Amino acid sequence: MSKFTPTNRSNDCPVCGDISGKCRTKDDGGQAFVLCVTEGSAKQFDIVNGYKCIGNKNSRWATFTLDNDSPQKSYEERQQLRQQREAEERERYQSGLNPSDRQATHTQLLAQLALHPDDRADLLRRGLSAATVKRFRSVKPWQKLTQEIAPRTPGIGSDGQKVATKYRGYIVPALDLEGRELAYQIRNRQQAKNEPKYPWLSTYTNPANIQNGELPLTYIPGEGSAINLAEGLLKPMVAGERLGQSFIGAAGGMFASSPKQFEQWINTLNPTELILCPDGGAVTNTDVIREYSKLAELVESLGRSLKVRWWGQATKDDGDVDEISREQFEAAQLITWTEFLAMVPENKKPATTAYEKKPQRISAPLPQTTSAQTKEKPQTKTEWLKAQKLERDRNAYEKTASMLGIEASIDTSAEDYKAQARAVFYEPLKQQLKYEVKGELISGFASEIKAEAGTSRTLSVYDCSQGTGKSNNALIPQALQTAKDGGRVLIIVPTRGLATEFKSRINERAGEDIAATHLDPNYYSAAIVVSCPESAYKFKGQKFELIQIDEANEGHQRIESAELGNAGPQSLAAFRTLLATTPKLAVATAAMSGWTLAAAQTIGGFTPNETYIQRRVRPATEMNIVEYGNFYQWLQRIIDALREGKRVAIPVGSRGKGRMIDRVLREMFPDKTGLVIDGASTLQNQRTQFLADPDAFLSVAQPDWFIFTPVINSGVSIEGRHFDIQFEYATPNEGAQSISQRGERIRSAIGRDGTMMERHIYFSQQGAPTLEAYPDAFNWQYWADELANDANAPMGAAAALAKALGAEKALKPMQQEAEKFAGMRPHLPHFMALKAFEIIFKKELLHEDWERYGWHVSAAPEMDKAQAEQAHQLHLFCDQVRIGLIEQQGRTLKKTRTREAEGELDEINNPFQATRATKAQLEKLLGKDYLSQQDSDFFTAWSADKSANNPGIGSVVRSQLMQIAISAPESWQQIERMKALKFLAGKPDPDSDLFWSLPELPAAARDIELVSIISRCPGITDVISGKTERWTNKDPQVVAAGLYLVIHSKQLAANTKRKGLMKGDQFSEELAPASLFNKALALMGYKPAKNPKREGSGDRQNLHRLAVEADAIQALEDLKADGEDGLKLFRAKLRVIRAQTQASIEAAAKSQIVARALAWVTEKTGGEVQKAIAAIQRRQADLNKEWLTKVGDGLNLDVEKLPDKLAQMALLGTNTAIPPPTRTDH
Repeated sequence: MSKFTPTNRSNDCPVCGDISGKCRTKDDGGQAFVLCVTEGSAKQFDIVNGYKCIGNKNSRWATFTLDNDSPQKSYEERQQLRQQREAEERERYQSGLNPSDRQATHTQLLAQLALHPDDRADLLRRGLSAATVKRFRSVKPWQKLTQEIAPRTPGIGSDGQKVATKYRGYIVPALDLEGRELAYQIRNRQQAKNEPKYPWLSTYTNPANIQNGELPLTYIPGEGSAINLAEGLLKPMVAGERLGQSFIGAAGGMFASSPKQFEQWINTLNPTELILCPDGGAVTNTDVIREYSKLAELVESLGRSLKVRWWGQATKDDGDVDEISREQFEAAQLITWTEFLAMVPENKKPATTAYEKKPQRISAPLPQTTSAQTKEKPQTKTEWLKAQKLERDRNAYEKTASMLGIEASIDTSAEDYKAQARAVFYEPLKQQLKYEVKGELISGFASEIKAEAGTSRTLSVYDCSQGTGKSNNALIPQALQTAKDGGRVLIIVPTRGLATEFKSRINERAGEDIAATHLDPNYYSAAIVVSCPESAYKFKGQKFELIQIDEANEGHQRIESAELGNAGPQSLAAFRTLLATTPKLAVATAAMSGWTLAAAQTIGGFTPNETYIQRRVRPATEMNIVEYGNFYQWLQRIIDALREGKRVAIPVGSRGKGRMIDRVLREMFPDKTGLVIDGASTLQNQRTQFLADPDAFLSVAQPDWFIFTPVINSGVSIEGRHFDIQFEYATPNEGAQSISQRGERIRSAIGRDGTMMERHIYFSQQGAPTLEAYPDAFNWQYWADELANDANAPMGAAAALAKALGAEKALKPMQQEAEKFAGMRPHLPHFMALKAFEIIFKKELLHEDWERYGWHVSAAPEMDKAQAEQAHQLHLFCDQVRIGLIEQQGRTLKKTRTREAEGELDEINNPFQATRATKAQLEKLLGKDYLSQQDSDFFTAWSADKSANNPGIGSVVRSQLMQIAISAPESWQQIERMKALKFLAGKPDPDSDLFWSLPELPAAARDIELVSIISRCPGITDVISGKTERWTNKDPQVVAAGLYLVIHSKQLAANTKRKGLMKGDQFSEELAPASLFNKALALMGYKPAKNPKREGSGDRQNLHRLAVEADAIQALEDLKADGEDGLKLFRAKLRVIRAQTQASIEAAAKSQIVARALAWVTEKTGGEVQKAIAAIQRRQADLNKEWLTKVGDGLNLDVEKLPDKLAQMALLGTNTAIPPPTRTDH
């Protein structure tokens, strides 16, 4: 499966002539294919320039192949197309402002900006005078301007009303010979990893480039007739003022990228000498030397010689020209360029020094090649992987820009290209996804909205930040007044815990028990009922004069997702009816999205005239935010704070991480007290007491540290002064609002009472979704398609059965139900796209909020050697704590006894129930008798270990289903028919006289469907059955398997768990055939491994095989030999245990599958099947009675070969003994 290659100068698009990389070409087995963006609207079979369209996708690009019967465009004609595009680019630069106009608009800009105190301090530290510092100004991301300036001003939004940048810091001007400010670089104050230190204030449509296409240089006049040359815009300014000398500067030292400007200035100034002032350590930097070499050649081409000022700056510690004293500057040697180049180590000298006389672009095209270039060396694996990554990223940017309808050319050759992309897409995505409602945002506190007199229906919208009192000042007063007037009130909050807390607040305010939660026995008659979204079905048919939805962003999304609780669709239907019939609706949340407002208006039927919006942001306060990228540096800071006697609050986005942190702190501080409040891991009584009155609970408990998880992400307010400092853990897959809500539950953390002045936040990046990996996630249509795939997945499997029964129309009610369900949640795809934006751009969103509150944000300082060693030791200690927790969970599972009376619990209320539920699921899959024979290590290895290395019991079940599909195909067909019949029959109609009860399936329906799909994949069964022992990426069956899996990717995704922002496992055409093949095997519980040796010579292929027990044992021995004794060694031991118990656990899983399958072939079940089929018959007008007793196939049914009756399954007759458990001491 060859990959598409981006177009370039030597590989232009044969359809449209594109060379920018937007189009793609590939040669697959001698047949050429082209993905053309320019002709994306072409229809199938259209002929364009000798190429036939064979399909398109969303009219964004079309796929073409060569049509031999039609003439093609010549190379010369395609060159003309390219020249036309280049002319358009020159026109874009030439249409920019001239130097005088730039100076005028920049004067208007500077008048609207101020200088940040931190920036002022930095400029003064550099040695600039106070008078010079006064000329500087600071910018912040997407800063709005009070007065519109010319839209063509570099770096200004197209409306002329905002500064189009994602960075914050002071702006450094590029000055021409007349002192006019042509453009600006931003001294990035909060430089994160992979972000530029001095990005240009520039956009694609309003670039910093001057009219000839070059980036501007800067000139600092001074004494003498010589001109000094230095890197950057700021450095020459500082050096010029401190040393009194004339300087020309270029961003990045790239003088040769602005050759016309440089030549004009040198001819005008006519200096006696041109002197390069290299940075400290430049002699060992290949990239810098390359630019200096280009400069030397440029100077030589002007008929001049370049000298170098040398003060011994061999290393960075020797200082740059703006850091040395006047004495050092004057005492420095002036050496020739040849003498300087001789100081450069041979391995640091660039391969070529030729400069190109062409404009430098901020948004550059893909790297270009020519046919005249010499043959390059074969790519290394590292180079190949980098190229693949860049291609993926370019595709992602192209897809995002196309969705937004904007032009965005990102220079992926730049070091900071990812930061560029985030800056380009952030604001357009925010606007398109309706992240915020419209209306003036006023500093202040929430208050009850009073509708106009005589208004029959009202929608009150409170878009108010945390701490503005929207619940206490707006929602609760309105609810109490409605109840006092004799009306009923329903308040919907995100969680059951918050419902309890909200009820307590209302009753305390009312002075009586006027409110109840949906869990209370008297909720049906209470004047005010507080519930959570998934319990809305309980209020079907009831009338409420007022409905309030607190934390509405979260509430609306959760109820439309219908994923929580046991009655999701019923709750959604009841919710829609309730909103449509209530005369008054109030929705409240921080940072309310436009889609939340649209959902409330659409479902409730409220017009704009009936909608009242209040937007409030709390007044500015003082708070210091410190951001961490190293978990152990952050954790060490918690330990330091506790040693200093501070009381610490720790909001954590992960229950498991919260428990681990608590265990570490308990080990380190046995004399201190900690408190953890989370979901199932906290005793229900303790959790209930806390939620009833958090401040009273904390006043009594007085913990030294308090850890809480998303169980109180929203709604709960802790008003007292209980803590001195806060540390927050943000997980990779949560959004800005979730982090902000949880972080501000303790009101001291918003800086309003002066008790807490510091918040330290660690952002976990392990597996974090990125703009480059998930461009589709911003597109609501992607999510709409995913939801449709989920709804339709079971229907395809049941269609053949319906046909076999002569009851094709029996699917009609289910299809209608799926369509009705989709129609009830039209906003969900938009909510999901918005959630993706909030996760991927969480830092930008949080920084915007913090800037609005006037908070100071900084990155944690880099650790010195001693601190790094301290963090390393803490890491080792934490690993031992993790090992202890995993082993403890294994021992607990071993000892736990399940309770039949509990069955499948609707809600887990305490850690004991959670453990019993886990054990019950294991017993269902493997059998109670089998598990009773296993020791705690078995439970630790197969259940307690949550690492990615543990395939889990589910994979074992699928492996045994696959074995049945291979060894007993007739029995497997029966299992497929069971699944199809159970879906097709559905639940008995309460108005019907037919009632039936079919047994549970032999395995989960999704597992059966996955095995159905993958068992038909070429080559898979040959590997599992042992017919194929080795395979490579180029084996025909592996290639065919890759194509098959890509074709069935939607069905595979619909039947697997969501990973990150993508729904289910992704079998993408971007993966190599062997990767797809191995992924399918792993999904079936068969782990592939690589042979240490590759096959053949030259372009050798990795040789793959199935992993065996010896692989796990060898890996363990290797780690022991390397002296490993931490978490790696522990998990390697668990892998050995899993390998040694594999045969035993597979037999146990198969035994349970067989036992459940047997329940389908009893006489009693036969009668139930007949009833179910009769019910299907009634849905069909023209049944064929010949097939009434025949159960059809879910996928590949041959109607002529249906059995006359349900036959005993072949495998059921074999009494396979379960092998005893295998144990080996380690």
